[in-house]
Amino acid sequence: MCYSRTVLRRATGWVEIQPQTGWVEIEPQTGWVEKQPQTGWVEIEPQTGWVEIEPQTGWVEIEPQTGWVEIEPQTGWVEIEPQTDWVEIEPQTGWVEIEPQTGWVEIEPQTGWVEIEPQTGWVEIEPQTGWVEIEPQTGWVEIEPQTGWVEIEPQTGWVEIEPQTGWVEIEPQTGWVEIEPQTGWVEIEPQTGWVEIEPQTGWVEIEPQTDWVEIEPQTGWVEIEPQTGWVEIEPQTGWVEIEPQTGWVEIEPQTDWVEIEPQTGWVEIEPQTGWVEIEPQTGWVEIEPQTDWVEIEPQTDRVEIEPQTDWVEIEPQTGWVEIEPQTGWVEIELQTGWVEIEPQTGWVEIEPQTDWVEIEPQTGWVEIEQLGTNHKLAGGAMRYGER
Repeated sequence: MCYSRTVLRRATGWVEIQPQTGWVEIEPQTGWVEKQPQTGWVEIEPQTGWVEIEPQTGWVEIEPQTGWVEIEPQTGWVEIEPQTDWVEIEPQTGWVEIEPQTGWVEIEPQTGWVEIEPQTGWVEIEPQTGWVEIEPQTGWVEIEPQTGWVEIEPQTGWVEIEPQTGWVEIEPQTGWVEIEPQTGWVEIEPQTGWVEIEPQTGWVEIEPQTDWVEIEPQTGWVEIEPQTGWVEIEPQTGWVEIEPQTGWVEIEPQTDWVEIEPQTGWVEIEPQTGWVEIEPQTGWVEIEPQTDWVEIEPQTDRVEIEPQTDWVEIEPQTGWVEIEPQTGWVEIELQTGWVEIEPQTGWVEIEPQTDWVEIEPQTGWVEIEQLGTNHKLAGGAMRYGER
């Protein structure tokens, strides 16, 4: 699933991103979202995408510290009723959020679970949860087909399912599923989502023509053919990763490119494809122009980052976190996050005079220093099958 570019108005000043914050979006078909000062909320238009407001929110949010919000049916989002602690879920919406400080969507707070309609999206249960999880600090878990996510345990950001089994049953076209603590994501069937397996892996690897995946420690995302150096994904499958400590998808070390099925919304090289990552601890990057991302290091298809550093140098008109102009995404620390920059780029502007940002390890996102400068916040790419 491609994500719209997001930005905050200069009138709003700067924006500090806390761990597990999320995205910000504005006007439909513009990839932007205006943050209303002194209101703590944003108005979302159909086909906008994600929105974020206050620090420590999670992802898209209407109310501070809420999480995700979807808008109109067939837009990938859900429309929230103002001045209410609940939202109505429409089919084919995407995410749904209810209670503040929940992170996602909470429906049955006393039951510890949430029932969603098919083709709805994500759900959340306990406040301060974050995402769906099976074991604490595990990752994601999906319940109903085409539903999305579910969160349960407070302050865990996850959902506990089979603590003694450490696994979950995946249904086709479901979404994400996680198994072992500190795992990550992985995808099984096309249009299904992700699944996490091994501890401290963060991600998983898929075996072609199989319904299961094998994960490598500290890999990042779905990994497939580590010995082949490339991975082919089915449309609407998700992300794939190969080498450990890559953070994202890495393929063809000597070629620095990946071929997948068009219209996958993920790692791909063709126009309007998705994300592609090359070097370990780099992030995401796209190859062909007019995609949803940017091309990095022409004729090199690679992104260079400063190893053992918590910052990256950003150039204007990059689109995403970058080291070189027109690069795309760059990840510094494993599971650190993303950073976006210049206005009219669809991303975040940080420290104009310094061209760098400081990120915290294991944040999942990027933290921007409060220096009174106008910052534009843009979300990273969701790794959902969409994400």
